[in-house]
Amino acid sequence: MNIPEVDAYQDKVQREVTNFKQKAEAIEKSIDPRYRDETFKQAAIDELKAELDANVNNIQSEYKAFIDEIRHAAKEEAANKRVAISNTAREQAAHTARSLAAEIAMGDGQGAIDILAEKLPYMDDRTKLALSHELPSVMQAAAGKPALEKQLRSIYRDVRQRESAEEVFAKAAQKLPDACTLPYTTLKMANKRYFNTDIEVKHERRHKI
Repeated sequence: MNIPEVDAYQDKVQREVTNFKQKAEAIEKSIDPRYRDETFKQAAIDELKAELDANVNNIQSEYKAFIDEIRHAAKEEAANKRVAISNTAREQAAHTARSLAAEIAMGDGQGAIDILAEKLPYMDDRTKLALSHELPSVMQAAAGKPALEKQLRSIYRDVRQRESAEEVFAKAAQKLPDACTLPYTTLKMANKRYFNTDIEVKHERRHKI
C-alpha cells in the first residue's frame, strides 16, 4: 500500500530539518562579532531549535490526525462490507448440503464428497459462501467418521469467506507509522552539538507495506 500523503508529511519534516541545519551552519560560520560570545550564539541556536520543535510538532499533529482518519474510515468500511448472496445460491447450497448429508447417512459419503470437491473450483465466491453456511449440518451427519470429517473441514476452508479488499486495507492501515518525524529524530541523534539529550529511536519508516 502506498499513500503519497504519508511520505509528504515526512518530506515536510525533512525540509524543516534542512532549514534548521542551514541556519545553524550560517550562525557557526558567521563573521558577525556578536557570535564570538558563546552565550549569544547559543541563544540564537536555541531560538532555531524552538522554532524547529514547534514546526515539527505541528506537522506531527496534522499527520496523526490524517492517519487516524484513514484508519477509522478503513475499519468502518471493512466492518460494514457485506457479500450479497442470492436466494438461488442459498437454495442451491441447502440442497447440496441435504443431499450430501443423505449420502453420508446411507453410506456413500465418500463418493458424494469427492464429487463436491471436483465442483468447488467452478463455483463463484457467493455460492461458496452460501455453502459454507450449510456445512456444519453436514458435519453432524459425518460425526464419528474421521476421514469424512477431515475432508469436510478441508472443503470448509476452501469455501469460507475470504478477507475482503476492505479488510486487507484496514489491516495495512494499522501498520502505517504513527509518526512522520524520523528526519527530526535522526537530526537529534546525530547532532549532539545542538541536541545533547539521549533520544530513544522510535520505529519510524516510510510506509512500504
